[in-house]
Amino acid sequence: MCLGAENLEDVIDENYLGARIYWSHYDAETSLKIVRECEFDVIGSKVVTDETSPGAGDLFVLAQTR
Repeated sequence: MCLGAENLEDVIDENYLGARIYWSHYDAETSLKIVRECEFDVIGSKVVTDETSPGAGDLFVLAQTR
C-alpha cells in the first residue's frame, strides 16, 4: 500500500497535474494501526520523503492477510 505519512485532515488542490484533487490521510502510526486492526500482518513499512511537496511523505506498507 501507499498511504500518507502525516496527519492531513482536509486539503483541496485546485490544480494538481491539471486536475482538482482532494487529499486526506492519517499519520503513519495511525495508518499502521488501522492496517493491523483490519487483520493484516505488517511485514514491513517505510516512510519516504515526497520531493514534489516539501514536508510531505508517503508510507509504503507491505502486509498480508492473517
